[in-house]
Amino acid sequence: MGVGVRQFAAAGRRKGHQENNHRSGLKERGESQESRMALLNNKHPFVRVVLIYAALLIGLGGASDCEAVDVIVNPSVPVHPISRGVARAIFGMRMTRWPDGSPIRVFVLGDGDPVHVAFCKEVLDIYPYQLRAAWDRLVYSGSGQAPTELASEQEMLARVASTPGAIGYLERRLVNVRVRLLPVQ
Repeated sequence: MGVGVRQFAAAGRRKGHQENNHRSGLKERGESQESRMALLNNKHPFVRVVLIYAALLIGLGGASDCEAVDVIVNPSVPVHPISRGVARAIFGMRMTRWPDGSPIRVFVLGDGDPVHVAFCKEVLDIYPYQLRAAWDRLVYSGSGQAPTELASEQEMLARVASTPGAIGYLERRLVNVRVRLLPVQ
């Protein structure tokens, strides 16, 4: 054997020795290389359960940014419970007059506002992008207009309280005597 071959063979023996030491270290800790790979490859059922649970907690974290959301109206609007379908028609800008014939003025928060997202999902049972698509269709077709978008809940409270026929939504904790609650069933 030449010198190069001997060095290569010796290096191979050293590498094999290092691998054996690594494997024996796993066995000393009660681990096998297969169990370690299963954890790394995400095939272990416990790891999947923990990852799913963590993902759910992260996903629900955004939903808990606001409390329950209530529909509010100006005190001039007669309060009778409305259905979810009527609420969708009002906030979708398809219903433009109250039953007494007075005009409905719709106020909303921005698409990314957590209260707006909660309102769409909890009260209207739709996603915010669906509501935005309905408004865009009305505006671009020329058959209607989008609601008035406000910057904050405080502005929502002030505008609904001061505008006859107005409707909007707020977190329950912000509702006061200046506006009335409109139950949605």
